[in-house]
Order: sequence, then C-alpha cells, then structure tokens
Amino acid sequence: MQPASKRTAQIVVACCVVGWLVILGASQSRPAAVDSRPPVPVVPDWRDSALHSLSLSFSWEKSGFGTVMLATFRLKNAGNIEILDPEITCIGHGASGTAIDRSVKIAYVRVPAHKTTVIRGLNMGLIDSQVTSEECSLTDFSID
Repeated sequence: MQPASKRTAQIVVACCVVGWLVILGASQSRPAAVDSRPPVPVVPDWRDSALHSLSLSFSWEKSGFGTVMLATFRLKNAGNIEILDPEITCIGHGASGTAIDRSVKIAYVRVPAHKTTVIRGLNMGLIDSQVTSEECSLTDFSID
C-alpha cells in the first residue's frame, strides 16, 4: 500500500503546483496595447448641420367645414446651404393631449441660405374633427 499512497501524494502535489501556476499566470495583467494613431475627428453630417440651422414657426386654422388644415409656415435658414422642397410633418392632438392625427406635406419652395421663406395657406389635408392643437416640424428636405 505504501507505493500507491506515495504515488497519490505525488499526483496531489503536481496538481497543486499546476493549479498555483495557473492562478499566478491569470493574476498577472498585461498592459493594454496603446494605439499611437491620432484620434479621428468627428465631423457632423452636413444634413444634420443643415437641419439644425433651420427653424420653423407656423399658424394654422381649420377650413372646409372643419375638416381641412390650412397652415402658414415661416422657414428661417441660418445656414450656408440653400434648402429645397422641405417636408413638414404635423401631429394633431385632441383636447386630452393625445396625438390623434398626422399630416405630411412637401412644400415645393426654395429656402435660400441666411433667408426666411414664408409659405402661406399650405393645405395639409384632411384632419380629424377632434384636433384642437397641432405640433409641426421639418422632417426632410433636398439640396440643389
């Protein structure tokens, strides 16, 4: 029995040594590789830049026996790019504030750089009779 117990002891010692080597190897951290290239500058997309330079104000009324939305829009372009064919999206809200209607129209006009363009009487189409307020925004455009 002595030889088997000696052999078992050797195996246990060998396993402990291997285990400690694995633990020591895992605990040593290697320094992270350093990227020596300069950072790439983030350049804003020209569409985002142009969109942020535009402001929209509007007034609206119901027409056609309360079923059609007519609106006057003022588009101010503070940017350096002329904008063409702005797409305007309006969300109609009921008395409770719930969004109940949506209208999308393209105004086929030019909005020159550093100018304001007024679009009068744009027919935004049929609206729900329960609409009491409108929220409009510029959602798309073209450039020349």
